[in-house]
Amino acid sequence: MSSVTDHVQAALAAILTNPTKRLREVVHSVCAGEDDRTQSEVFSQAREIMRDVASTPFRQVENANEPLPLLIDRLSFAWTLLKKADSQIRQTTRPKPPQPAGRFKAAPKAGELLHKQLIEDLSTNLLGQPLGAPLQTTLLELLGVDEKGHFLLHYYDFLKAREPKKLDLNVMQSDGSLSDRNTRRLLRWIIRKLDMKYVDFVDGAMVTHVPFLMEAICRQFYEWSGVRKEACDSGRIKDLVAEEITAWLSYSCLDGDAIPESPADLSALIKVFHKDNKLSDRVHSAPPQADPIKDRRIADLEGELTKAHTEIRTLESKLSAAQPTPAPTLRELSASRDDTNAQAVRDVCKAIESKYPLDKLSDAQHSDDPMLSLKSVVSHLFFVLRRQGLTSYPTEDAFELSYEKAGLFECLGFEVPPGELREVEVVQRGWAIKAGDRLLPIRRAQIRIAKDQ
Repeated sequence: MSSVTDHVQAALAAILTNPTKRLREVVHSVCAGEDDRTQSEVFSQAREIMRDVASTPFRQVENANEPLPLLIDRLSFAWTLLKKADSQIRQTTRPKPPQPAGRFKAAPKAGELLHKQLIEDLSTNLLGQPLGAPLQTTLLELLGVDEKGHFLLHYYDFLKAREPKKLDLNVMQSDGSLSDRNTRRLLRWIIRKLDMKYVDFVDGAMVTHVPFLMEAICRQFYEWSGVRKEACDSGRIKDLVAEEITAWLSYSCLDGDAIPESPADLSALIKVFHKDNKLSDRVHSAPPQADPIKDRRIADLEGELTKAHTEIRTLESKLSAAQPTPAPTLRELSASRDDTNAQAVRDVCKAIESKYPLDKLSDAQHSDDPMLSLKSVVSHLFFVLRRQGLTSYPTEDAFELSYEKAGLFECLGFEVPPGELREVEVVQRGWAIKAGDRLLPIRRAQIRIAKDQ
C-alpha cells in the first residue's frame, strides 16, 4: 500500500481504538513529518471512508468549534464498522476441504481453512481497500478475538448461533479457577450481541437498566459457557460483568468523562447508539416488589451515604480554607485530585462498611432472592462504586507476599521480614479503592501462612 493509504488506515485504527480523538489531531499525529498536502489528502480520504462506512451524512452543528466529523459521527463509524465485521463473519461460509494433494501430504484441516477464509473476508470486504496491519489488528482486538484472530472460530460459532448454546471456549482453567481473559472475551461478545435497548433517555436524563442488563448477561454467560453456578465464583463473574458493561459504555461515551453535556446531544447519541448497534427490543423488567423491611434498610443506607457525603464536603471546605501553599505542578495537581477522589470514595465505603459489611451487600446482589427492591439498589450501588475504583483483593487464593506489600494485609500470626517472601493463603478477601497502581484499603484482607510450608 502507498504511504497515504498507510497513513489513512493508521488514522482510522486510532479513531476505532478511541473515538473521542478528533480526526484532525489523529492525522497530525500519524503524519508527523509529512507536508501539509499529504496531511490534507490523508484527512480527506479518512473522512470519506468514515462517511461511507456509517452510510449517513456527517451531522452539521451551528457554531461548532470541532471540525467534522463530530464525536457522534466518529462513534457511528466505530459501531457500524464493528457491526459490519460481525455481519461479514456470519455470512462467511465454511469452505469445502480439498482432496489430499498427494499420498503423503494431508489436506488442510477444515478449521484452518475457515480461519483463513474469515481473515480474508474481513480484510477485503469491509472497506473499499484491503485492511492493513494496524487497522486489521485493532478491529480484531475490539471484536475480542485476539490481535491475530486466534478466537475467530469461536466467535464465528457464537455469531452463527440463533440461541445461546455451549461454546468450545474454556472459561475455566485446569485447576478449576476462572479464566478472567476468556470470561471477559465471552462477556464482551454477549454485550455486543444483545438487542435490548438497555440505555434510554427519559425526562432529560440518561437511564441505564443496570440490574436488568447484568442479570440478562449473567444468564446468557452460563448458557454460552456451560459452567454451573455452584461450580464457579459467581461473585467474581458479577464483578467482571460490571467491568465489561462499564468498559463498553465508556467506549461508547455513555459513561465516564466523555458523556455529552448537552441533553440534546446525549439524546441524539443514544438514538444513534441504538441504530448502529441494532438495539430494538425494549427492556421489560418487572417493577420492584414493595417490602417495608427492605425499604427501611434502603432508607438507612441512603442516610449513611448522605451523612458520609456531608462529612466529605465539610472536610473539603476546611481544606480549602487552609493557608495557601506554593503552586503545585500539573502532575502534582492530577495526582492530588486522584488521591482526593479515591480518599473520598474510600471514606464513603468505610461508612457503609461500618454498618453494612460489603460482603453482605455483595452476597445480596448475587442472590436469587425475589425481593428485588434491595437487590436493585445494591446492584446500582456496586456498579457506581466499581466505576470509582472499588475492588476486592487479592484475586488469587494463594500467592507470595513481599515485605513491601504486607501493609495491605492483616497477617494472622506471622510477619514478613524486609527482603523476604512468604507463601500465604487467603482467609478473607479485603476491599479497597484502586487509585492508579495503588490500593487504598477499606478493610484489609486476612491471610495466613500456606499450610504446605
